[in-house]
Amino acid sequence: MDKELQKNNAKMEKDGDPKGTLTQQRNGLINYMDEIEELMKFIIQLKDEKDICFKEFNEDLPRMVKEARLKRQQISSGMGSPNSRKPTKSNIGKGIDMTATESDKPNDIYYMITINCRYRKRIHELLKELRNINQRRRELEDKYAALKRDLSAIKATKAYKPTKGDPIDELFAFHLNKCGCTLTVKRLAPGKYLFGTR
Repeated sequence: MDKELQKNNAKMEKDGDPKGTLTQQRNGLINYMDEIEELMKFIIQLKDEKDICFKEFNEDLPRMVKEARLKRQQISSGMGSPNSRKPTKSNIGKGIDMTATESDKPNDIYYMITINCRYRKRIHELLKELRNINQRRRELEDKYAALKRDLSAIKATKAYKPTKGDPIDELFAFHLNKCGCTLTVKRLAPGKYLFGTR
């Protein structure tokens, strides 16, 4: 990336950027990329925290809750309806952590409420962080909306290709491409050119 910046700086010094537009757009783009990278770090950190929390939560759940969750997932994914898909010994354990047995954890409502309360605050904190990240993303989109508009409006000019062996045409192509002319130029004959439609 460092070599690209040096190359672009050298090009701007050579070609000139009298209004400072290119420099401003380049700096804006660099700042935008830095802020996006910083936001991505928060997103990755939040995902890691969520994975840890949900793994611990899943380990504390009784087996019957895991089985009910599995049935809901199968029904919502279209694998069957509640009546057509009866739990069997072959499909009841799929996707369930079989290390926990019925005797390990109680099945009563009080235990489930206790588990819910234990993780509720932590999950709400994760949701709050997610809302903050989404708010920050919207702020970045608003902050750099003008820059995105300006960059999307820039069109790469098509370089004029000279006829080989014609030194005048090659010199003409060099200066035409250097100025960044957006007008379509076509060579008709030696010394005769079509500029746009004239």
